[in-house]
Amino acid sequence: SLEDIRREEVEKVINSIGIGQMEIVKEQIKDFVKSLERRQNRDIHRVYDYYHILIQESQNFLEKKCSTEELKQKTLNKIEAIKTELKWKTNDLISKYKLNIQMEPITFIRIESKAPVLWIEIKRRKLSRLFPVTYNLITRHLDNLPCESCFNPVKPYYICDDKLHIVCSKCFKLCSKCGKNYCSVCFKSGCPKCG
Repeated sequence: SLEDIRREEVEKVINSIGIGQMEIVKEQIKDFVKSLERRQNRDIHRVYDYYHILIQESQNFLEKKCSTEELKQKTLNKIEAIKTELKWKTNDLISKYKLNIQMEPITFIRIESKAPVLWIEIKRRKLSRLFPVTYNLITRHLDNLPCESCFNPVKPYYICDDKLHIVCSKCFKLCSKCGKNYCSVCFKSGCPKCG
């Protein structure tokens, strides 16, 4: 019944909206992020090539022209200094291209309207679960089902085996070690088989 639906605190609702919106923003700027990564990789490659030539020249000098121990030690110190500078330059480029997105709600409007709530029964194997679906009177369509992990109402949906959670393709994660999918609602810390 409708009385059984617990009204969530406003803060929890806002947090859920924020998580869902962040996924939508990431999807919208993915081409920009790819372009940024290309430019970053290009610049890092150029820096690496430049410093690698300097290191190679110093190593050639060390092998062919170093006659005294003092000169060898100076050349070795120079090579270490070049390697250290390469790390600094690489880290500097990474921080230069770092993208930091922050979202904060400016206003929050709560609109109350009467809407029919329909219950769907999710069945998988011997398990079943009821899930509420609302009919939107403004759009005259059923509201999309939200992913129960990221709250993004994007298709396709997957149903997990353990507790019949509705999850999107991003949250129905593929383990890089064992290659099996797992529900990120049930297992927030990672794949249950690989630990």
